[in-house]
Amino acid sequence: MKLSKQDSDLFFDLWFSLLDYTNKKYGIDTSTKIINRKTGVNLTSAFRISDKIWEDTSVIDDYLAENELPEDEQKILKSWHYRIKGTFVIERHLKKGAVIIDNEDNVYIVKGLTQSIRDLTCDFPTPVYIKGTLLPFKNVIITDGLIMPYNVIIGGNMRAELKELYMEAKRNDWIIEKMNIDLLDENRHLLKFFKSDISNLSEKTIDNHMKIVQWYLIYYLANQDLRMQDGLNCLDDFFNREVSGSPNEIKKICTSIKKFYKSMAEHNKISEDDYKSLCSEIKENFPRWAEECNL
Repeated sequence: MKLSKQDSDLFFDLWFSLLDYTNKKYGIDTSTKIINRKTGVNLTSAFRISDKIWEDTSVIDDYLAENELPEDEQKILKSWHYRIKGTFVIERHLKKGAVIIDNEDNVYIVKGLTQSIRDLTCDFPTPVYIKGTLLPFKNVIITDGLIMPYNVIIGGNMRAELKELYMEAKRNDWIIEKMNIDLLDENRHLLKFFKSDISNLSEKTIDNHMKIVQWYLIYYLANQDLRMQDGLNCLDDFFNREVSGSPNEIKKICTSIKKFYKSMAEHNKISEDDYKSLCSEIKENFPRWAEECNL
């Protein structure tokens, strides 16, 4: 339910160094002169500095550019671009970690750092709402150590719904226990190509396209260890399993996915025939997806 001592030591070495760098770069807490394993950092400052990091993870790239680290440590830090920040529910605790559900109904197994998440939140019986950030770390998922439980009572109906979400994920092997770092890194480069190709659009439109494509590429495909190319054959499953909304919302999702794969074809990541086949599938199936996803 928690990392080994060796892995937890590595995490905190990287994390405190990144907190220290970010604090000095942006002057977030000028009263804190240095942050490391010996000095630590008070919780208030840690939350403020971490908010800055997760708000714009480009600071990780800045840190890596100015510090020479072993390749395996660079890989861990780069993977944190794919943090998942928000409000979650701890549905239950298992021997291998906490069962945590996000607001998209994705179910994760999350390990503690130096203590289990069960021990960290022992004053709050499950299910319990928390605010936090999930991070990939080697072959598991952890938090950044900054978990804030909410003292909110979850009613019987909601408890039953959360239990069913976990049981359904368990039955269908949908529980996410790791994030494929190599795949995440590959996807990050593809997203850079895409964002550059749509840079002539408004900031709001770019943001909307990026959110939809990240959802498909990272939270749907990568969670199943599938690459971008595999996604050419997964649209029907994606809409059947992951999507709900009005016909107009479905149209927006289709538009974003088409734009993304057009960009991939232009960068020779897929063939022009593959792109045309994708467009034909969307055109053929859109009426059904719009109807079924709106139920």
